Amino acid sequence: MDSWGDFQHTSAFSANPLGCAAVLASLDVIEKERLVERSVTMGREFLKRLEEMKEKHEIVGDARGIGMMCGLELITDAKKTPAAQETKKVIEYSLKHGVILQPPGGRFGNVLKLSPPLVITEEQLDFGLRTLDDALAFAEKV
Repeated sequence: MDSWGDFQHTSAFSANPLGCAAVLASLDVIEKERLVERSVTMGREFLKRLEEMKEKHEIVGDARGIGMMCGLELITDAKKTPAAQETKKVIEYSLKHGVILQPPGGRFGNVLKLSPPLVITEEQLDFGLRTLDDALAFAEKV
């Protein structure tokens, strides 16, 4: 910063020194806490639990993902008709019960995009998955 003259500041996307320092600090934490490796391990359990939900709930047409970035595609019938309204109900139910989900994704708005932070604890992930399971059961009844 000291090397810059007057009015030579920049934006967040143009090598802003403060932004660069924040990125370097974040990368340091990711490396020191082995968050990438942790996401692989936790991601396996995450996807396994989602696949169990697929077997349990007829509304789940597909469970997919890699690491801690997963998705559930919700359907209304064996033809795999997109369940957009039910997807919104799952999101609303989850929010009311302490779990914030992203807006629905997919071409038809029937995909739950699930990407918890890499620093999530096993207990927090379990709470989120139990809440999601309850939300799916709720959406199936309505």
